[in-house]
Formats: sequence, structure tokens, C-alpha cells
Amino acid sequence: MKPWTTPPTGETAVPMTIDPLTPAAIQRTDEYRRRKRAAVLAILFTDLENSTGLRERLGEQAYEVLREEHDGVLSRSITAEDGGAVVASTGDGVLAVFSEPSTAVSRALVIQQALHHHPLLRVRVGIDTGQVSEERAGGIVVGVFGRHVNRAARIQALAKPTHVLTSFQVYDCAVGWLLSTGIRWHNHGMVRLKGFDVQLWQKLYQPPTRFALAATPSGDQAEVPRWQDKSPNELSLILSQVSTLLGRSRRRASLLWVDAAPEGNAVIRRWMEEAGCQITLVGSTDEAKPLVARQRYNDSNYYLGISDLGENPTNRLRLFREHGVPGIVFASVQDVAHYRVTGAPGVVLCTSGTASLLNGVYECLAIAASSGEL
Repeated sequence: MKPWTTPPTGETAVPMTIDPLTPAAIQRTDEYRRRKRAAVLAILFTDLENSTGLRERLGEQAYEVLREEHDGVLSRSITAEDGGAVVASTGDGVLAVFSEPSTAVSRALVIQQALHHHPLLRVRVGIDTGQVSEERAGGIVVGVFGRHVNRAARIQALAKPTHVLTSFQVYDCAVGWLLSTGIRWHNHGMVRLKGFDVQLWQKLYQPPTRFALAATPSGDQAEVPRWQDKSPNELSLILSQVSTLLGRSRRRASLLWVDAAPEGNAVIRRWMEEAGCQITLVGSTDEAKPLVARQRYNDSNYYLGISDLGENPTNRLRLFREHGVPGIVFASVQDVAHYRVTGAPGVVLCTSGTASLLNGVYECLAIAASSGEL
């Protein structure tokens, strides 16, 4: 390629040669990027309004159904067509990153539109962009750190429920790319953001959420997830089905649950035990090995494995598979997203939702019962 430079008046144009990068040069560039562990990204935070109040009002089981729906909408909207990545769950929201601020804005609007008619779920979204430090595992971003992450969190805290609030930097980068979508931006003026050592002022812009669809980077319309009516007693129904099934079985259902942070799932384990499941809780693959190996000699139990995605998840799930134990992954939203990318083998279900977990356990038990194993 030889583009021509524009010469001063009276001088002759000189061709400028740009040679393509060699494979070695590309490799050096990639190694440099990985060494630096830094990138310029758009950072998005969400927060579910009144999550504590909803839990108290609905009760644990109904709230878990609601949370699963909330997490599903956010995950699908963010990760569709590889637009962004969910990096962390905050319990009642997520931290996500995007390579383009325009994509972060459009996906935020998809989230708000998807939840627009939901009677209970109202989220606030804040977006900033800037240089951050990355933590990666297997090429996947699993953590981001830096002042822009903190600023995005502060911006989200200023947003009203159902609104998307961005910094001026996001607006400046995204506005030109989103002209064709019909988004109109509103200038909220200068706002002080808390939590920084120096006094920081920032212009904030709020794209309206009344537009039905936001444009994806390809220019196509993004699909808006449709809400389906769910009974608040769905978890009770599944647990009742499990209890009825186990009441007719000749063997006990023995669940080996590998969980490095078991306190977060104590309520779910209690529900399953009340339904008739025998649960053995361990914290690591090493603890699970002798128990999984022993199950083949115990004819009175039917074994099922449940695992988080902690250290060496591939080895843990392979352990289940090699001993003929059906394996279910139950982990946070971001861990499930990473698992699906890496494709670790040997599971029948991978989920972050309580209803999906319980339904998966029931289906495994039902299959075992129909085949005479239970």
C-alpha cells in the first residue's frame, strides 16, 4: 500500500510505503498488550431498585425466581453477539465491560426496554469509559480495576430507576455512532462525584429509555427479551415434585455439593433437604474425590454432583463424569458466562438461577427414576 502524502505547494508528492505486519510483529504486539494488562474499556454498572425490600416482601423462594429473571435479562442483553462481558455480580446488579462505548449505551437501553413493563424489576444503569487494569483467565476478562470503575459505580448511584446515565466521555464517544438510532441525549450539567481524593466534576448525560430497540454494532435491531408470566410459587412446586418423586423411589438421592463459599447457598440446601435430598457439602475437588469414588459401592444411594466454578473446575467436572455422576454447575452470572466460553466438559446443566438448579435436579432424578436407577 502506497498512499500519497499531500505536498506543499510547488513540491512533488512522495509515496509513503506501509508494509503489512509480519506474524512475528503481530505476536510481539499481542505479547506487549498482555504484559501491560491494561485496556481502554467502557464500564457499565447496574443496580436493582429496592432489592432488599423485594426479598422481604416476596419471601426467599419467590425472590429467587425474580432474581433469576433479572440476571437472565442482563446477561443476555450484555453478551448478545459478543457485544460485552459480565465481569462480576454485585448481588443485585452486575459489572460489565465493552470495547465500544456506543455498544455499552445501546445494550443498556435494551436492558431498560426489556424491563419496561415488568411490575417489579426497575434498574438504574451508569456508564463511564477510560483506561483500566485487567485481570484475565484463559483470555477472558475476570476483573477490572481503576478510577474509571469507581466513577462508573458513582454515576450509577446518581441514576434514577429505569434510567441510563453516562459520563461526558461516553457521550462524546458514542453520540456519533448512535445517530441513526433516534437516541436523544439530555445534558444534566456539572455533578460532583463522591469518593475521590480530588474534587471531580463530571458532565452526565441520560439517554431516554422510551425507544423500543437500540441498534447493535452491526446496525441490526437487538432482540428484546419477552416476559413470561411466572408463578411466585414456582420453587415450591418444583420442590414438591422432587419430594413426591423421592417418596416413591427405592434409593436415596445423595447430592455431593462442591462449594467454596457455602454460606451463600444455605437456604437452597435447606429447601432441598426438606424435599428429601441427602446433601454432602465439601469445599474442594480433593475433598470430593474419595466421596465420588465411594459412591459406586453404595447401592442404596443415587448420586448427583453440584459444583461452583472455583479452582480447577474442569478437573472437578471431569471427576463427576468419569465416575458416572451427573454434574450440575451452579455459580454466579459472570462465572457461568466464563464457563460457557471456555466450554469445560462433563455437565448436564450450567446455571446461575435457583429455579433452574432445582428444576435440573428434578429432571435428573426423573430420568434416573424412569430408567430404574432411583
